[in-house]
Amino acid sequence: MTHWVGSISFEQRDNWEICKRTSLFGSNTPTALGVREGDELFIWGSQQGWLARCRVTADARRPGGVDDVPWPDPERYVALIPIEVLGEPEQPVAMSGSEIERTLGIGTIQLPRFPRVDSQHAERLTVLLSESYRSHGQLNAAASSQPTAIDHPLLQALDDLKVDRQLGRPAPYQQLVLLWATAEAVRGGDRLRSFSSARDELRALLAPFAVGESAPDPELPWFALRRSPWWQLSPEPDGPVSRGGRDFVRREDPVAGLTREVHRLVRDNPAFRQRAIEKLTTPLAGHAALQAAMASLFSAPAPEPGVHGEAVTVLTELVGRRLRTATGQVNRVLRVEPAVVIVATERSPQGQPVPISDVQRALDILRRDGAVTIDVPTLGHRSSFVGAVLATREDVSIDGSPPVASLVRAPRSPGAEGAASVSEPPAEQSTGSAARTSEQDVAARPGAAKDRYFGELPGVPAGATWATRAEVAAAGVHRPLQGGISGTRAEGCDSIVVSGGYEDDYDDGHEIIYTGAGGNDPASGKQIADQTLDQPGNAGLVTSQNLGLPVRVVRGAKGDPVHSPATGYRYDGLYRVADHWSKLGKSGFRVWQFRLVRISDQESTPYVPQENAPGGRQTPKVAQGVTTRVIRDTKVSVFIKKLYENACQVCGTRLEIPGGSVSEGAHIRALGRPHLGPDTVDNILCLCPNHHTLFDQGGIYVSDDLKVHDHHGAVIEVLTKHARHPIDLAHLKAHRERWGY
Repeated sequence: MTHWVGSISFEQRDNWEICKRTSLFGSNTPTALGVREGDELFIWGSQQGWLARCRVTADARRPGGVDDVPWPDPERYVALIPIEVLGEPEQPVAMSGSEIERTLGIGTIQLPRFPRVDSQHAERLTVLLSESYRSHGQLNAAASSQPTAIDHPLLQALDDLKVDRQLGRPAPYQQLVLLWATAEAVRGGDRLRSFSSARDELRALLAPFAVGESAPDPELPWFALRRSPWWQLSPEPDGPVSRGGRDFVRREDPVAGLTREVHRLVRDNPAFRQRAIEKLTTPLAGHAALQAAMASLFSAPAPEPGVHGEAVTVLTELVGRRLRTATGQVNRVLRVEPAVVIVATERSPQGQPVPISDVQRALDILRRDGAVTIDVPTLGHRSSFVGAVLATREDVSIDGSPPVASLVRAPRSPGAEGAASVSEPPAEQSTGSAARTSEQDVAARPGAAKDRYFGELPGVPAGATWATRAEVAAAGVHRPLQGGISGTRAEGCDSIVVSGGYEDDYDDGHEIIYTGAGGNDPASGKQIADQTLDQPGNAGLVTSQNLGLPVRVVRGAKGDPVHSPATGYRYDGLYRVADHWSKLGKSGFRVWQFRLVRISDQESTPYVPQENAPGGRQTPKVAQGVTTRVIRDTKVSVFIKKLYENACQVCGTRLEIPGGSVSEGAHIRALGRPHLGPDTVDNILCLCPNHHTLFDQGGIYVSDDLKVHDHHGAVIEVLTKHARHPIDLAHLKAHRERWGY
């Protein structure tokens, strides 16, 4: 059984009622044609939440015509899926972007693409949503009256909550953890968090309440609370655990937090919340640390000047204004509170909190890079609102899909002071070994101008060093002050910094395996979300590979110690992007990796895109050198091409030339590092040049049933296979995994 996620856009939200009435789900994504009878389908409503869990009752099929489609705009649907609703919440079950990533292992940007979900993540989603499910028949039953806050059974359950004892004295650690979770709900934080992400906060909270000399272990209340109707833990142990669950929590790092009902009540019902706090603090009454703990949890100090000050100023000026997002939705800023801004929408006219830090992050990225992508992986689950805020600035333009906010730079005369973008902080004064440059010199440097510059920079030899990133930016070698990639899809990537930022990186000096941008926790270096090629820097590296653009490489002190400077940053010359692929990284999230190889001739003329055409050479330059490459067995490729008489296995095209016909032998699993595919007949296809290029670049892939799919998942052909041509399905799988299919 395969688990899938189907989504319904907010504009078409009424279609869900038609789906239930007709027991049919439709999709405009060709990938949905892979759904089979017995599969499970989770339904996500954009800007709503999880709508239902369904069983697929027959294989997906193409519509027989517009009359076969029961929804408006029938021509847009390419797949119809018969379904049976297994469970449906009374209200859509909302999840933040980070909750979705932790629960399903995919980013929200993937939800409209009809993604697959592995069994483990599907089980976790079912568990997390089970408390909100009702059988389809129960939805029509009369709802029982809601208890008042004062006699709510969930409040009564707090009276039964165990107070731990150590050394004969009360140690109410479970109550403290619930107070912490309540404060998180009030602040608009995530309902569920992994233990590792909350551990340090809980240790600091519990430490003043320690009984004896040993510091409390937050693992114990985190695990023990699973028996309370207030708490949700996933996964739970299969059997008995030792040491109070301490080892289980440290090993499994379970996600936990308030149940959905409790979270809603403490967030939206002040009377319930106040009564709950009273009950939770009763076992702590009289403790000297209680007042300070409550102040740290529930007091709302004003934002510190300079921390989120710019965002606070911008948002304060927008109070009362109606903002329109890139998707056409209207948001209105109601008020600015410490740490959050309250934003009204059509669905929540009373307003919902948005962290001010999300807006400040967007402003910081915009200042640093000159552009910021308005999507969930970059700016969080309220990215649309953040984008609407940026759009109010006169110096910002927004376009593209996904939308990108870019600073509109005013024209600068040649003698203008500096070359930084609007609001860009001044560069630090150089202390490195590279020659110091005046502001006029920096402004004149090609790399410091607003136009992207590819190749060597005049006066900056390989081996030049700087103490800080600001100095590297001022020299024009790598302009972003923090980002590791300088580039966009339209222009390409002109430079990268290799400084040990990702756990999957590899560097041997001549060759670099460089992990793309996105999904990385800067504090730990671990991946916490999937990467995509929609990220501007990643897309820029692909463009540089396709166009053959050179990339300047700067190494930082935190990289591989054998090939990195002891301190600061060092320019190590030009590299070319030789290959790229995707894989599941060490943390279980998909990452994109790029293989960069040092260009041996570092004296080549810099590539300047603004020139009309390169002059080239009447007599091509010849250089001697030593290189290491994979030697392909020509006999193996010739055997396969003869087998198919040079006809492409995908399209059947045979290219005729004087004296015969030609085709190309395409390796399914690529040769050389890091793929290490074999040069054998079961790893080679006979393709025309067009389909060879598409196959090598991930534009097409082949499923185990030998159907050829385009990069949207649609079946375009069936691979021709000769009886004497064995094809190893493991190689086909490796090719699909390389490109994330």
